[in-house]
Amino acid sequence: MSNSDPLEPSFEVRPGGRPTGELGMEFERRGRQRSPSSPIIAKSVPLPLAAKYRITWRVGVLVLCLDRCRGKAATVPQLHVLTWALQDTANYEALKRYWTGNDDGTSLRAWNPELEETLRVARASGLIAQLPNGRQSLAAEGRRLADKITAPESEILLQERELLLALGMISTAGMWRRLNASTPSERRNTR
Repeated sequence: MSNSDPLEPSFEVRPGGRPTGELGMEFERRGRQRSPSSPIIAKSVPLPLAAKYRITWRVGVLVLCLDRCRGKAATVPQLHVLTWALQDTANYEALKRYWTGNDDGTSLRAWNPELEETLRVARASGLIAQLPNGRQSLAAEGRRLADKITAPESEILLQERELLLALGMISTAGMWRRLNASTPSERRNTR
């Protein structure tokens, strides 16, 4: 390569054999690299995954939500709202605003995209059962798990437990009334 052409960059080789361009920037070495001289060590490191993407957290929250509902059962739309609210603080604050008397005339509905998978896992694990009317109910194994999670000495899902306790006992009609939303039976009766 000739250095006389102003459009062509010039190169030099510095000690160590790594070429640099006119601006002194080093270029990555291309081609086969030498094998490392020290042993390669592989370690298991925890994956920083948000709780809402961990199935164990989602199943635990589902069990807690059902435990706080009247009759230990809830509709799927109720579970969408409750599990959505526990996913992050902003969601919970929105639910709490409506729960305590939002008077702007709007209603709160929420969708938790992971809920269907969570319900399938919980059903397959024997923690919940679907009742003939479509409501999801805690099975005996789910009640035992809820008792362990809510035991006074337990520190499992402590923040989520406190948030649900602040809502009190949850009934279907009471929940939709607080959220300014109609229940499916109320929508059927108005048609």
